[in-house]
Amino acid sequence: MIAATAPSNVHQTAARIRKAATIAALLVQHGITAHDLAGLQPHQWQLIAQAAQVNPPSAVTQALVISILLATQRSVTGAQQAPA
Repeated sequence: MIAATAPSNVHQTAARIRKAATIAALLVQHGITAHDLAGLQPHQWQLIAQAAQVNPPSAVTQALVISILLATQRSVTGAQQAPA
């Protein structure tokens, strides 16, 4: 069963992923981590979206942004710890 908040089609899902990736890329570029996003207020997400030149993200897209940042941080941390 599909959750009530899930997009109704593939195009909506793709658009959500593109928006989240665009926002995440901007945040990574500025050194902002998933931890830094804890407790962000809606107006702060709106400012981030404006800087990324996208519409403000929904709660689902915000969660996707945080997931992308966490995955990015894990991959960077793993790469730094890997033996040469």
